[in-house]
Amino acid sequence: MLKTILIFTAITFLVIGCGKSDSSKERVMKIGESYSVSQGDVVVKGSEKATIRVVHILDKETSTISLVEGNATITHPKQK
Repeated sequence: MLKTILIFTAITFLVIGCGKSDSSKERVMKIGESYSVSQGDVVVKGSEKATIRVVHILDKETSTISLVEGNATITHPKQK
């Protein structure tokens, strides 16, 4: 069941991402929500008070982060 949910979620993000024309993605984080990040993603703190919780599982290519306080943005700069 969990595998089905993860596959559905991945396909949903793929379909949503295909509609965008630029390769630079920017996500404004909200407190308490979890976000998946991978290599190349950059978290930009919007204030000195920004606190982020990171969960990384060994041998996984992505990590899960959540904003605890303050504000922050996740970006993925364009590849050169």
